[in-house]
Amino acid sequence: MDRSERESRSAWEDGKLIPDRITTYLDMAGLDGPGVDEACGVKEPAVDLWEAGELYPTWEQLLALANICSIGVKAFFWDDAPHEIPGYWRQHFNIKSDADWEAFNQPAIMRFTPAALADHRSRVESTPATPEETP
Repeated sequence: MDRSERESRSAWEDGKLIPDRITTYLDMAGLDGPGVDEACGVKEPAVDLWEAGELYPTWEQLLALANICSIGVKAFFWDDAPHEIPGYWRQHFNIKSDADWEAFNQPAIMRFTPAALADHRSRVESTPATPEETP
């Protein structure tokens, strides 16, 4: 595991995954539907619940998601948030006026629910470290 992946793993353990980044990168890759769930090794509607911030993916599921989106896993966390997303969406959906943009641009889901984070933390605490993670 390289440094970037270790940092991402730590951010994942700390609950810093951003649900909206999951949605953004799936949309940018043109991915949706049950095939995404299957590629991540989960049953539908798990990925929808990740996007809604109601279920926190496992590390392996997040790696699979990054792989199918053709991005590094770090992109799902705050420190690598894309800065050109509004421009991308305006162009992608051909949104010309500011009024149309305001109607389209609804609040993003930026955090997981407390219940999803509590479940995630209990799973992280009960999972033994892999040999490469132990000092």
